[in-house]
Formats: sequence, C-alpha cells, structure tokens
Amino acid sequence: MKPVRLSQAAAAMGGTLRGEDIEITSVSTDSRKCPPGSLFVPLVGEKADGHDYIASAAATCAAVVTHKDTDPGVPSVLVEDTLKALGDFAAWYRKEIAPMLVAVTGSVGKTTTKEMLAAMLSEKYLTACTAGNFNNHIGLPLTLLSMEEGTQAAVAEMGMNHFGEISYLSKIASPDIGLITFTGTQHIEYLGSREGIVQAKLEILHGMTPDAPIVLNGDCELLWAKRGEIGDRAVWFGIENSECTYTARDIRPTDEGTRFTLVMPGGQYDAFVPAPGIHNVKNALGAAAAASLMGVEPEKTVSALARFENTGMRQKIYNENGFTVIEDCYNAGPESMAASLEVLKNRPGRRIAVLGDMLELGEHSRELHEKALTHGALCADELYLYGSEMKRAISAAGGKARHFETHDDLAAALKEGCRGGETVLFKGSRGMKMEEALKKFLNRE
Repeated sequence: MKPVRLSQAAAAMGGTLRGEDIEITSVSTDSRKCPPGSLFVPLVGEKADGHDYIASAAATCAAVVTHKDTDPGVPSVLVEDTLKALGDFAAWYRKEIAPMLVAVTGSVGKTTTKEMLAAMLSEKYLTACTAGNFNNHIGLPLTLLSMEEGTQAAVAEMGMNHFGEISYLSKIASPDIGLITFTGTQHIEYLGSREGIVQAKLEILHGMTPDAPIVLNGDCELLWAKRGEIGDRAVWFGIENSECTYTARDIRPTDEGTRFTLVMPGGQYDAFVPAPGIHNVKNALGAAAAASLMGVEPEKTVSALARFENTGMRQKIYNENGFTVIEDCYNAGPESMAASLEVLKNRPGRRIAVLGDMLELGEHSRELHEKALTHGALCADELYLYGSEMKRAISAAGGKARHFETHDDLAAALKEGCRGGETVLFKGSRGMKMEEALKKFLNRE
C-alpha cells in the first residue's frame, strides 16, 4: 500500500478523524496482524465483534476505525459501519492507484483463470492479484488496499452466493474489463435457478462503464442467450461455439497437461497449459482474451501460460506412495465435479474416485448428486463416498460405490482396497474437508 494520510482515509470513509493526522501504510481486519503503520478495521461477525480486540490491535497498529464512540488510545476514524467504511476506502484507493483492472467471476474456474491472467499480465505490467480466495466483501477491499504505488494492472476475483454481492464488489472495484468463466449450478440453493445465477454473475456490469468490455464463455448457453442484451461490448471465448472470437483447436492431452492451438484475432499460436482437462483450456482462453484486451502480446500470453502453476488444493496431480493422486479438495459443484471425473477417466490403469458432498444445492441436491454418481460410475472403477448427500444418491453409482461415515473409515478402506499404481481422485465441497481423508490415506499425519 502506498502511504495514505489518516485524514484521507477518513474522508473516503465518510468518517470523522479523531487525533493526530498520521500516515498509514497498510490495512488489517485481524488484530493479531497489525504491524507498525497499519490501520485496524474491526468488523462485526456472527460470532465475534472486532471492536472487542481494539486494545490488542492498538498495541502495535498506528490507528483504528470504529463505530463505537470510545477512545482507543491511538488516532482513529469514527464511522457508522466499519464494513461499509472498508469498502468505501478501498473504492477510493483503487481510483488513487488507478491500475487497469479486470474483475473475474464465475461458478467454476474463476481462481484458476485469475491466476492464469495475472501471470499473463505480469509479462508486461506491474500486476496485483487477489491472494488465495480473498474474493468476498472483506477480501476484495483488502486486495485493492494492498496494491503498491505504481501498480499498472490488477486482477480481482469476485465470489458470491446471494444476489447483490457481485454488484457491491463491482461498484468498489470499478472494473475496466469483466470476465465470467461459466455459470453452472453452484449456490443454486440461494439463487433458485441457473437463470438466477446468470443474473447474479452479470451484476459484474454494475460497476463498469457502459462501453467497458466483458469477456464471456460462449459455450455456456445461458450466457450466450444474453448476447443481444449485452451487445457489442461482449468478447466471446469457447471451443464448441464456432462464433467465439477466442478458441482452441488441435487439443492434445499429455501427461504434463494439454497442448492446443490458440486461435485469436491476428493469428494462431502453439500453446500449452500445464494442467489437465478441457475445462482448463477454456480457462486459458478466457484469460488470453482479457490479456489481449489489456495489450499483452500473444507470444507473452502463451509463454506465461506454459509456466502457470495452480494454487491451493485445485486439481494438483502428483505421485506419492505408489499412487497417482488428483488432489482437487478446495471446493466442488456439479460442473467442477464432472470436469474432475473426466480428468480421472482419461488416466491409465485402475481409477478410484473419492467423493464428498457438494453443498449449497438446496432442493436440487439429490438430483445433482445422482447425476454426479452416474457420471462417476462411467469414469471410475470404484467410488468411495463421504457425506449424507452422497449416501442418499449412492444407488446411482450402480453398485460401484461404498459410503463411509468418517474420514478415518474411508482412508482405512482405501488403503486396504488399493494395490498400488492406481489413480485416486479426491474431490468435495470445502465443508467436507476431503484433504483430511487424503492425508490419512497417504499417512501424512
């Protein structure tokens, strides 16, 4: 963060400065992580109120924001709502730094696409990027407030599970370019239908100027149906839809990833993404389209893509203890579950799928779990299941599946059933913590 006067922060927040007009050099919402020069913004959550930790934060931070009319012992900004103040400050700071900013959202693929795009932009610009999954009403403002002075480009990931959330984030970030990877059925419990999910994702336009381009997946039929409404500002990528401007041909899976020909305005380029699956080729196309709009040369785009490394627990493939492991434990929805199963299907030898529940599917949950297990039975030789929703849908696997009540029981049965040489996929929603079953299976504890 570039140094900012506390009076500037107060004005941006619509708050009242109390005490000395000092300089702040970072922002934190965690009282345990308040280095010298930092501004502590206490937030009110379901289980805790950050205001209860102001005294602890004040021992090391430079100033605090508060909506309680008390003396914290350091310079402060009094506001009506600390969460809103954080967003307002971030919106002001984004304009102060003024990078070209791409906002990325979607039901699946947004974090991978964000990382690919950040790598491409870094070939030409000083680039800031959302760290990890800092993509909500707290994480996105903190991402913007962490931008260094001189930042030329930024990639901001936006997540949501309710209407209005993307709209709020977009108005803070004011994207120069929007990017929607795909609209599937994730969070359908709160949004009612895929049409509702499309509507929620298109809220990304709310913070963009009327002529700002938006990069869209033309293989997503519900997004494609919006082309008349969105108009000429849309830039389309995809593989199945022949009308897409950015596409891929000659797709060739390899042990290391996927090779393909990137087709874009101005030419065709040999490309390689070191990640398996057709879905990652589509992620690469979306990133390449946004990078092109930002002025990155195609040669730099494909060079950066070839060095891409996926983050967290997202579809990592490696060998350990005599097994090929596909670790994809970060999250799961019907579309990402299907994509991971397709990756497993294309592996040689005996294939095992270890699957946990997909959450936030509401009344559609049983149907979507049954569909996933029907697909899983076609892609895997055996399925090991965890979670109540997988248990309800087990008959859809046609006798190939076993269900377990605990990670310990699942891992023990998996150890007993594996002979060595298998490819084992671990996949489930974040709340299912499938990485715990993976650790037990590989004896990492």
